[in-house]
Amino acid sequence: MDSCWILGAGRFGRKALAALSRKYPEAAITIIDRDGNAVSDAPAALRITVVRGEAMDYMAEHLKPGQPVPEWIVPAIPVHVAYEWIIRRLAAEKTPTNLIKRAAMQAGMRTLRQDGWRRVCLGQTTVEEVLRVTKVD
Repeated sequence: MDSCWILGAGRFGRKALAALSRKYPEAAITIIDRDGNAVSDAPAALRITVVRGEAMDYMAEHLKPGQPVPEWIVPAIPVHVAYEWIIRRLAAEKTPTNLIKRAAMQAGMRTLRQDGWRRVCLGQTTVEEVLRVTKVD
């Protein structure tokens, strides 16, 4: 792997950074997070670029035809990255978002909050965690 973007530098993003940098020490890794200091303790020998900002905004700006793309994109943020990406692309084409969401739901997509409630029932997380990291559907 030559390049990777990690969206978010929270607990999972930091685990992804550790695992990827061990397996691919020469890879250029870009971490996009609201907190520009989120990985300030990472080893200096790694090829890490930290971008302070919103991950979805970064993707919208950098994933365009004709621009180089990373081999991997690791979503480590509490949003459904594929859904948000599609919404942004279709919104740029003036497609009504309610039509997009309805089609996605009919195709079997669950919102992050819906999946969170499922995980509460399975004992994998708490109600407080779901409310903290998700938006109202």
